[in-house]
Amino acid sequence: MKLQRKAFDLLNLRDFESSPIWLVELPDRAFATAVEPVDDIAVYGPYVALTVYSLADGTTVSGFCFAYDCSGHVLFSTEGEPIYLADYGGSCAPDDAAVFAKRLGKKIEEVFPIQFTVSVKYYGSVQEGKISIQPNRQSRVIGTR
Repeated sequence: MKLQRKAFDLLNLRDFESSPIWLVELPDRAFATAVEPVDDIAVYGPYVALTVYSLADGTTVSGFCFAYDCSGHVLFSTEGEPIYLADYGGSCAPDDAAVFAKRLGKKIEEVFPIQFTVSVKYYGSVQEGKISIQPNRQSRVIGTR
């Protein structure tokens, strides 16, 4: 495998189709490097992995998140470009949810709640969960990472 290094904010669906796991350079999240595909990540590190998201209306969308704690959710538009959703926790603010749904061209009730499954195991565990709307959560301004 040819070593690929790319600005983290520029990662898109094409990158994850060719390399489903990337190691992110922290703390700045400036760059990420593709790593050899594996079924189970057994080394602690800030890996992001291809993730399957199922929207409330049944639509399936690809994206990625940090495999070790299921944070930093980014989904890909129909053009394969990244749309930031939520940083930490399994919820987002109502304003962020509305903006996110609009960017997907859907109504908010067609999108949330979102179920997700990370494409690789992390230390033997399947990483999966749900992202919902939390009414009292503050907006994080979607569109930036």
